[in-house]
Amino acid sequence: MILTFRVLKSGTCYVGAPIYDLEEKEFSFEPWGNTSFAVMLGAAYVSLDIAAENGIAYYVSGYSPKRLWISQRLSTPDSTKGQLQITSDTAFQRGMGTYYTQGWQTFFDTSTGWICMGDRNEKKDCEVVEFGTNTLAVVKNGELKAVWVKPVFTE
Repeated sequence: MILTFRVLKSGTCYVGAPIYDLEEKEFSFEPWGNTSFAVMLGAAYVSLDIAAENGIAYYVSGYSPKRLWISQRLSTPDSTKGQLQITSDTAFQRGMGTYYTQGWQTFFDTSTGWICMGDRNEKKDCEVVEFGTNTLAVVKNGELKAVWVKPVFTE
């Protein structure tokens, strides 16, 4: 499955709150949306959750132990609100998922609360979209370079 990522500036950012449960070691989002397909990011067991019908991404979810995160001062990229659309050379099947990449590292800035999965330095010639509240995607030439999230930490 070949995936292509596209920023839709005319779309509406999914409103809510990204959550990181310290006890369960996982990301979620409130309110939980009507997603039906997972694009695995290769950062622990984290996915972009999308609607299979149209490829619109809503939020990040999944298991990601904080002990694997790299503590790092991060420079959060400037972004615009919109939507992230993912298209594929084959149809998305409801209830399924696919791997996009493997081996992404997760970085955490303890002073700001921002987390970056992927290339924390990739910003030049990129489009950065806030597709969910405090959830950013960095896209360059149809490729996803990083996902940033600033969750509310809960126990």
